[in-house]
Amino acid sequence: MSLSTVQFRLEDFQFSLQEIKDLVGLPEWKILNVYMYGSRVYGTYNYDSDYDFLVLANSLNREREIKRGKYNIHIHTPDKFQDDLWKCQMVNLECIFAPTFARLQETIEYKKAFGVDPIKFKKSILKQSHNSWMKSKMKFREMDIERAIKSIFHSMRILLFGLQVMSEGKIYDFSEANDYWQEISDIDEYKWNFFKEKFLPRKKVLEEMLMELKSKDV
Repeated sequence: MSLSTVQFRLEDFQFSLQEIKDLVGLPEWKILNVYMYGSRVYGTYNYDSDYDFLVLANSLNREREIKRGKYNIHIHTPDKFQDDLWKCQMVNLECIFAPTFARLQETIEYKKAFGVDPIKFKKSILKQSHNSWMKSKMKFREMDIERAIKSIFHSMRILLFGLQVMSEGKIYDFSEANDYWQEISDIDEYKWNFFKEKFLPRKKVLEEMLMELKSKDV
């Protein structure tokens, strides 16, 4: 599914850039970039879904988080953002390659300067996917089913987005993993072993594809 086929309901996007800046609580000249990421960008959101934002700002705090109502706002300094991008953190990759509607403000553009060693990139993507997979296992044991199934989805999504970056030098289809989300969320089962048997073989296929793929412009 391409991004153009996702039905973004504009009436569900009930926020303003100024509202986000006000919540950050810094002078406007210190706020550099504002990105939206997560389900509202993938197209997997529902009416009650939170809005996830990453804000780059000059601040004494390298990293902080604000949770207020429907907003989850992560505030990073430019150095923190650059360090995480160098580590190939998926959230940062999603920000720099975000579609236009999700790049609410972009004073510093990182996309053109992005580059990393393919071996390092692959290791990072595999580790992030694995961590999300293991988080799912833990959440099933805690009977936190909502976070458990989300973590399985993210584990698969990270690999798919990694394949996009390896093959095309960017994330070009933020909805590619949505079929996995639909399948996972429709399952009426609450045991880890069921999900492991169903999705682990497919996860391994994606891992093998990533390891065998030669990079384009990474």
